[in-house]
Amino acid sequence: GVKMVYIIWGSPGSGKTTYAKEHMTAGDILIDFDMLFQALTDGGDHEREYSLFDRVNGVRHYLIDTIRDFPEVRHTWIVYGAPPEKDWEIFRELGAESVFIDTPRRECIRRCIKRGGDPEHWTAIVNKWFDKNEGKEVKWQY
Repeated sequence: GVKMVYIIWGSPGSGKTTYAKEHMTAGDILIDFDMLFQALTDGGDHEREYSLFDRVNGVRHYLIDTIRDFPEVRHTWIVYGAPPEKDWEIFRELGAESVFIDTPRRECIRRCIKRGGDPEHWTAIVNKWFDKNEGKEVKWQY
């Protein structure tokens, strides 16, 4: 079949990774910042040592930049909070399909708090995401 690249994006707690895992099949690859962070550090889920952020982001970009070099991979699922404009350009070149996970703000906050961590911290992070990205799902459906 046709190889596809899917960009699964939305707020923290919206269900991006869950969506990707539910739609993946054997031979697919998942590029997910949180999973890479966990794999490359001794931190638990969402326990971020921010000095490592750039390094993990570099690994994510290496994986994205080399998608074409691995023709045996069937589909690539890229989980991303809100890709910057320059990354959307790369995704367009790859013929990627944008999948926006449209979960209400309150539900995202509830899910983030449920999986652990400081409620104020997660409320602020989700609110910041919505304040910055609301309405972009229209712009990025190409």
